[in-house]
Amino acid sequence: MKGIVPAADFITAITSRKTGETIRTGRPLSHVEVCEIEGIDQLLFMTDGAVNLYPTLEDKMHITN
Repeated sequence: MKGIVPAADFITAITSRKTGETIRTGRPLSHVEVCEIEGIDQLLFMTDGAVNLYPTLEDKMHITN
């Protein structure tokens, strides 16, 4: 959770400017958002909103692993 840290600062701190890959793993950055919506009896999971707009098959394999 990033809290009150601006998203640009948070993402810059964990990614490489040269490749766009995460510093710790060398794989594409991904995230999952969990939403609890009033009136819906289950959680809604959304992934990669504005992070991986056009992932390759290899990117998708890294994300799911």
